[in-house]
Amino acid sequence: MAKVPSLSGEKVVAQLKKHGFRVDRVNGSHHIMKNDADGRGTTVPVHGGRDVAKGTLRSILSDVDLTPEELLNPKLVKAREAEAQQAAEQDTDQRVDPREGVADARGATRRQPAAGRSGGRRKATSPVRERDGRSPRRG
Repeated sequence: MAKVPSLSGEKVVAQLKKHGFRVDRVNGSHHIMKNDADGRGTTVPVHGGRDVAKGTLRSILSDVDLTPEELLNPKLVKAREAEAQQAAEQDTDQRVDPREGVADARGATRRQPAAGRSGGRRKATSPVRERDGRSPRRG
């Protein structure tokens, strides 16, 4: 991974704004940034003129899917997106419907997990109640 630059919280917020993020809200000295186009978001600590800690900045970059170079130079992101678009156009023949499954290395197909926080698991249902209102598990 590239070396993480030393940036103040204000500079990180300004750079993220260049990438299409906006300040959704401020909670104390933390700016919650959101990107309406794709739903990405992160929290940036803004403590006066102090630099953001390197580990915290790495976490912010991970949240917003940027490299340190891309944070400082938004043109690099456009170049990366153009390359991805070109690669996607070339691979249109190999696309698979996620509901049909994907072949793994052994040739077996597996279903893609459902989107959402539950990971495709259904919400647990409560036990069926009897007429007197008590749970059937109770004696």
